[in-house]
Parts: sequence; C-alpha cells; structure tokens
Amino acid sequence: MCSHLTAVQCVKNIIRDEGVTALYRSYPVTVMMNIPFATTVVCVNENLKTYFRPWERQNPHLWYFFCAGIAGGLAGLVTNPLDVIKTRLNTQELKPSCSKLRELFEFGSKSHMEEKAINGHPKKTAHECSKTVAGEACAGGECGFELKKVRYRDFLATIRLIY
Repeated sequence: MCSHLTAVQCVKNIIRDEGVTALYRSYPVTVMMNIPFATTVVCVNENLKTYFRPWERQNPHLWYFFCAGIAGGLAGLVTNPLDVIKTRLNTQELKPSCSKLRELFEFGSKSHMEEKAINGHPKKTAHECSKTVAGEACAGGECGFELKKVRYRDFLATIRLIY
C-alpha cells in the first residue's frame, strides 16, 4: 500500500515511537495461548483416534483428517479469548505513518471495534475455529504427523518384504 514503507522502516518507526518493548507486547499472551492450544489439540486428537480407531477402518486417512479437524476446532474455541487479547495488544497504540494505512486504521478503530467487540465476537469465534479446523486437518498439525507415521510404517513394511 505504501511504496516507501519497508519492513525495516516499519521496525525503526515502532522502536522510535514506542520503544523495543512494543515489539514484544503480546509475547506473554502468545505463549499462554500456545500452551493450552497445543495441549487441547493433542489430547482431543488422541482421544478421538482411540474412540474412532482409524487404523481399523477403510480409508483411515480420512478419519485422521476428521480427528485432527475436530481437535483443531475445539482448540481454537478454547483459546479464542486469548487470541482476542493478543490481537488487541498488537493493535493498540498503532500510529501509521502512511496516509493510506492511517485511513484503514481509522476505519478499524474505536467505534468500529467497539461495535464489533459486542456484536462480532461469535463471528470472530466461528472464523477462528474454521481457520483452525482447516489448519489442523490439512496443513500439517496432528493429521500431518499421522499421515507421515502411516507412510513411514508402510515403507518399513515394504522394506521387510523385500529383504
């Protein structure tokens, strides 16, 4: 949007205007969010796999995707309040130097955010959960690990048959 604004210039402006601590403002919340997220994903995914037993079903990969998606969605739901806090911490005290960015910031600040904070929370929760379901089910997460484990097990079985 602003051709003269680079990542390095952005970092310099933040450090100059708000200090180095502004770069780490939401770090504690991020750590506090990642711990319950990862714990929920792993626990729910493992329990769902124990319940559904995908390895005993036809098309086990689909069941692994299903378990990972449900686990990711539930983890997103559990950690959504911390995500809202993290977003608020990241966006407070923002002072864009470019006029185009300033216009966007003014659109997304104060009255607009207050309106969305009250009315838009369920929408944010649904949006975060859908992103998490897709991320956990498809992009890696627990399901990616399971698929790699199955492929590796099949590969080892093939080697044993050859030798």
